[in-house]
Amino acid sequence: MKYLIIFVLLFASYSIRAQTDFEKIDLPGLKSVHVDTNIKVILIASPANYLSFAKDDNARYIRYSYRGGELRVSKDERIDDAKEITVYLYFTSFEELRVDGSSVVSSLSIIEQKDFRIITSGNATVDVRLELKSLTVSTNGNSRVTARGNTVNEKVEADGTSMFRGDDLVAQTVILNLRGTGSVYVWSDKEIKGRATAGTEIYYRGIPARIRINSVVALPGASLPYKLVHLDGGDMRRN
Repeated sequence: MKYLIIFVLLFASYSIRAQTDFEKIDLPGLKSVHVDTNIKVILIASPANYLSFAKDDNARYIRYSYRGGELRVSKDERIDDAKEITVYLYFTSFEELRVDGSSVVSSLSIIEQKDFRIITSGNATVDVRLELKSLTVSTNGNSRVTARGNTVNEKVEADGTSMFRGDDLVAQTVILNLRGTGSVYVWSDKEIKGRATAGTEIYYRGIPARIRINSVVALPGASLPYKLVHLDGGDMRRN
């Protein structure tokens, strides 16, 4: 009993300190989140929308604005990229996540709602858990998106050398629009369709009833077909 009381007091003390030492910016009506300039954002489900970060020496380097339901958060561009700064986004729901530069966004909680969009560019990295009806992903540059969970419909647009890892995201219908020389990993239990340029790699799980992907030659003289690989059964076809 004595140790239980000590634990409760320590926990209460920590909670009070955490509330005191962290900035809190309310975000009523949050719809869109735009992350830029090599900052780390951790997503946490909450009854209210707000941005939080430690009131330490790094706080002065955090840049943010909130207008019309859009949160923009970044790090002062004059700061060395090696200096890691982390902020926490507590959310009930929001519609769109846009990540640029070398920023990193990850979720400690499941994003559970009807529709969600993820847009990435540069060297951005996104790692999220989802429970959706519809997911739209657009990756560019050398960015990487990893998504786990469930959705009914999934649309992936990829360009450059970007990568989408959705082989742990169970979907019914997957629609692809792939350019560049990147790779996508998907899971479909119904249908995979769309278009892919030469050099694109498509890896899939599940047993879709139909796969219909049109091959598009992106450059004159290009001869390499896109590659389609079933992760449980090897190379299925080249088109």
